[in-house]
Amino acid sequence: IKTYLYAVCRRLWLKRLTTKSRLHGVRLLDDEEYGPYLNTGAEEDLQEAEERDRRFATMSEALTHLGEPCRSLLEGFYLLEKSMLDLTAEHGYTNADTAKTQKYKCLTRLKKLFFASYKEA
Repeated sequence: IKTYLYAVCRRLWLKRLTTKSRLHGVRLLDDEEYGPYLNTGAEEDLQEAEERDRRFATMSEALTHLGEPCRSLLEGFYLLEKSMLDLTAEHGYTNADTAKTQKYKCLTRLKKLFFASYKEA
């Protein structure tokens, strides 16, 4: 998070410098001369963080559209790390194989929803 905040502050600072240079005719720092000192890698980290946030938001939206019992089945297995036997009893399936089959179908639906939303954004 420290890198993210640094990158945001750096962008704001550069934006302010650009605005001042237009108003007062001040020459900005030359990227060729000072580039190694200005490029800290924070821009790339910021872009990666923004992309990761976009993927998380898209996945959250896809999970919302998935509906029950798929959402609780996938959350139980992947997030809460419940066993298939626990999920079988919890959801009322006849055996663990039936629960596995349903989990696979739910996961396939979730992938379709995620990639459909992800391509749109």
